[in-house]
Order: sequence, then structure tokens, then C-alpha cells
Amino acid sequence: GPGVPATDLAIIVPGLGTPTDYARVAAAYVATPDTAVHADADILARQIAVAKVATVVQILHGHATGSANVGDDLLAWLTDSVPAWIQTIAG
Repeated sequence: GPGVPATDLAIIVPGLGTPTDYARVAAAYVATPDTAVHADADILARQIAVAKVATVVQILHGHATGSANVGDDLLAWLTDSVPAWIQTIAG
């Protein structure tokens, strides 16, 4: 069946992304000529941000439980980047 648009779209935003990135992707998605797409771009942009947060949580959970081999470089980058990034998307 069809996927969850926000989750599917979150993976095409490089890195953690910014609210502007999410808005741009959401606007392009809702502007597609597919008549099955009936979404509000602002809501979808917020959902993309939440999907990105969920991905970070999954990565960290995988590392904490030992179910995923997460490299030290990625962990260091997340540790340095996520706190400020959360502030940019919390607004």
C-alpha cells in the first residue's frame, strides 16, 4: 500500500534539514498533479520534521540497545548537531 508521505519525504531532505527545507519539499509534493494528493503543505512540512526526529531517535535507540552499528563519526555529529537543530524546528 501507499507509504506515509512525511516519512517518505523526510529521506529526501539532506542531513537533518531546516524548516525551509521541509516547507520546500512539502510544497512541491502537494503541487503534484496527482489528484489523490490532498494535503496542506504547512501541516506536511511539520510532519516531515517529526519524521526526521523519529529517525534520529531510531538511530540513537539502535546504538543504545546494540541493535545497530552506529559509527562514532555519526554519533559525534548527532551529539553536536541535534540540540541546536531541535531548537530550529521547535518554533
